[in-house]
Amino acid sequence: MAEVKVHVYRDSEGEFRVYPPVVVLHLATDDRMILKNHTGEDLLWDVPAGPFAASHRQDIAGGDDGGGDATQAQTPAAVSYLVYMVGSRRNAKGNSDPILIVE
Repeated sequence: MAEVKVHVYRDSEGEFRVYPPVVVLHLATDDRMILKNHTGEDLLWDVPAGPFAASHRQDIAGGDDGGGDATQAQTPAAVSYLVYMVGSRRNAKGNSDPILIVE
């Protein structure tokens, strides 16, 4: 089992970013995804139904390296997901909307 960490941070221009912007999870190795919040601002992590079987919605508090619960992939899928910065009322971005792929 591998734990894939996705980091949310604020860049030098004040934009919220998600890294890596594309996450690949493998069902064969029971991969799990965890979102790490390095912004100091609360965020909402929202994944539509698909890779985690049911939809996944989680509030993650800001602060030093706050992280969400590890979530195990259950179904092959490719979906975009939302990382919404609560205080700034903006979405964090990858190169485009972040993408989650489960193989």
